[in-house]
Amino acid sequence: MTEKSTVSGADKPRILIVEARYYTHIGDELLKGAVAALDAAGAVHERITVPGAFEIPAAIGYAVEAMQRGTGTRYVPSLSGDLDAMREQVSLARNEGIDTVMAAPMLAGPSNFSSLVRAFPEVAFFAHPALGGAARIAPALLVGKLFRLLGADVVIFPTFGGRFGYSPDTCRSLAVTARAPFGGRKPSLPAPAGGITLDRIQEILDFYGVDTMLLIGGSLLLARERLSDEAAAFTRTVAAHVYR
Repeated sequence: MTEKSTVSGADKPRILIVEARYYTHIGDELLKGAVAALDAAGAVHERITVPGAFEIPAAIGYAVEAMQRGTGTRYVPSLSGDLDAMREQVSLARNEGIDTVMAAPMLAGPSNFSSLVRAFPEVAFFAHPALGGAARIAPALLVGKLFRLLGADVVIFPTFGGRFGYSPDTCRSLAVTARAPFGGRKPSLPAPAGGITLDRIQEILDFYGVDTMLLIGGSLLLARERLSDEAAAFTRTVAAHVYR
């Protein structure tokens, strides 16, 4: 399946790889060959892993539907309970075609969070900062570096100017740390949150720059019956933003 990206910069084809693994070593080699060919062709690719061959048509169907709507939407369930319970929850999510989950490393336990990341390499993990001890551990170290070491793909933190945010300097340091080169480890995407309103989107995007995810909730919920309209306005504002 191919589509043209509407993201700035590029006219590159976007390819979706859907794999159903059985023999891991064969799957690894097939994936390696496909990725090498796509990289050589300058294509942007995304990978989805499904439990078996029967799920491949459904996965492609969901992807086509999202492409036709002009956007991709992911449901991100929050994990809770002990390690066994969270494993079951991630397995259930994968069986339902969900490839992104959220957990709080300091609630779940850093080692448990890391174990889940290793057990489900095809799943993207959001790290929530609950019980992060901001008064005792430097946010850039805890959220920007430790959560990244644990394998978080996205790190959530309270941004400046909100109800309980960090200072602008702390926020900038955290975001830079999450994205900076670090011993060959993959970067984490910073996700500022807390008190973000529609009228602050341009300010927030200019402050953090590209490769930033905005977590906005409360201000949308205040719209009540106009929630869909406000969410659409939020999406349009982000998509139309020109960085200064």
